[in-house]
Amino acid sequence: MPRKSIDLVGQKFGNLLVVELVSKSDQGKGGTGKKTIWKCLCECGNFTQKNTNNLRAGNAKSCGCAHGPGRTAEKNWNWKGGRVVTPNGYVVVRVGDYPGSKKRISVGEHRYIMAKHLGRPLIENESVHHINGDRGDNRIENLELWSSSQPAGQRVADKVKWAREILKLYDS
Repeated sequence: MPRKSIDLVGQKFGNLLVVELVSKSDQGKGGTGKKTIWKCLCECGNFTQKNTNNLRAGNAKSCGCAHGPGRTAEKNWNWKGGRVVTPNGYVVVRVGDYPGSKKRISVGEHRYIMAKHLGRPLIENESVHHINGDRGDNRIENLELWSSSQPAGQRVADKVKWAREILKLYDS
């Protein structure tokens, strides 16, 4: 015996408003296993078809416009401000103006602030240290630039060459 389908017409799921039944389920014993399909109107003005399970479970929230081109960052329905605290306490931000990058990237806020302060991207052997130990305190006064660079050899000529490179890089 086929299941009785629930009438979803007029109900709203995310950005979708259910407007009419398209096809009815036939899922009982001996049924075809097809799902009940609903015609939905998205807030963007497009129509789409979604099944009952996806609507009720929250898997269908838009016609796809929320995930398509032009729906990134603050335009996406799932945007949370672009600022997230990781389990180890670092703050990660989504930025479009990181020095040396031409696209929006996610980066540690402490690294972003230091790069903006320096006016250049950080190089591979540079790290940013929180002076007071609080990884969430990303004021420039609380950040120090650290470098783990060192010469490969121990000859005096190598050390002098390395020292000149370091002075050239960091001398203001």
